[in-house]
Amino acid sequence: MNRWLMRPRVLQAIAIGVFACIALFQLPFSPAASAHFTALAGAPPFDERPAGYTLSGVLAAFHALGPQGLAGYAAYRAVDLVFPWLLCALVAAVMLRIDAARATMWPWLAAGADTIENALQFAILRTRDDLSPELVQWASLATQAKFVMYALMLVFLLAVGARTLWRQRRAAR
Repeated sequence: MNRWLMRPRVLQAIAIGVFACIALFQLPFSPAASAHFTALAGAPPFDERPAGYTLSGVLAAFHALGPQGLAGYAAYRAVDLVFPWLLCALVAAVMLRIDAARATMWPWLAAGADTIENALQFAILRTRDDLSPELVQWASLATQAKFVMYALMLVFLLAVGARTLWRQRRAAR
């Protein structure tokens, strides 16, 4: 996978994909905009809550969303299927370009954690009429674990970036 990320124009294509997903999450006219969920439910989408969420909160949000809001949340979930892999591929590609191949495991672990969370979020959406408390608990835990993995990815990205700057300054002397 890492060799593929080093090919010409792959970094640009991935960056365009990441920015397209971000636009779909943010632009007010996008059906996948997280602002629609926030406006209707009074809180951000479940996977944007680092502290997690509860069964009562999920039920209240689904009730507040209504049919149109649920359709928008389904669109949000669909975009979130590809976003973590694009984002983490972008970070891994940058790490590879600054000679930090060993650190690329952190973006892939973060994408894996996000994918597990997304699968649980889809299960919540699909079973919203007969929601299991255990499912919500596992999904909430997966959301918290995802944020930990993204924090670790950021720490390693900053560390390899600082190392690269240090090496460049040392070589310039």
